[in-house]
Amino acid sequence: MASIAMNLTDIRAFVRDHLDVDDEELPNSLLDRFIIDGADRIERASVALGGRWSFRQVTYAFNSASTQQAYSLDTTSGLGGAGIIPLALVEDVRGPTYSLTPSDHRAQRARYSTSAASTGTPRWFSTWGRSLYLWPTPSGAEAFQVSGYRQGNDWVSTNAAPDFPDEFHELIATWALTRSYIQQDDPEMAAFLRDEFAHTLKERAAPYIYGDDQQPFALNRSSSTQQITTNPSGLVYPFLH
Repeated sequence: MASIAMNLTDIRAFVRDHLDVDDEELPNSLLDRFIIDGADRIERASVALGGRWSFRQVTYAFNSASTQQAYSLDTTSGLGGAGIIPLALVEDVRGPTYSLTPSDHRAQRARYSTSAASTGTPRWFSTWGRSLYLWPTPSGAEAFQVSGYRQGNDWVSTNAAPDFPDEFHELIATWALTRSYIQQDDPEMAAFLRDEFAHTLKERAAPYIYGDDQQPFALNRSSSTQQITTNPSGLVYPFLH
């Protein structure tokens, strides 16, 4: 699919050129809110369509610290170091030779009472209050990798290209134009563009909902059911794959 990348300036021009207005009739302070609304709608659409955006998939490396149990998902001192974009969702955590098991945070709090602190090699992980928790608390430094879905980047304040693949850029502009037609008292055109936005978004989303993560093939089983085979010990070695 041929697509033209756009930045914030391009999107503003797209909207104003369609409406034949200038920045006094439609100021940036208002237009940018319409643009952000379009980006937010695309961001949320992946869950409504049954998945998550594959272009948000990331893997970050971090080192555990002795007696430190919680690692922030938001700050650069937490996971991944300086320059990383915070994680929105954690999928899995792996050590050098083993995988941690996801677990309910409340269940682990009950298992490891605060009155009887326990340290050792982490076997489980949970998330709570925008932090990743390792259970039990690490007794020493160890290298980990955490995989998940990152948050969207702030591209509006830097006048950059939207933090989406190119084919979504015009969709953001289309939604901003939709809102602008409402602002310009043209609800009929706004309704037409709103329908176009929804239809086109659904078409362009499909390749990015499922990504390139291959699932095992099985006869007589729904394609929506995923079969995951794990080593019961939690150990991960090359010869087990």
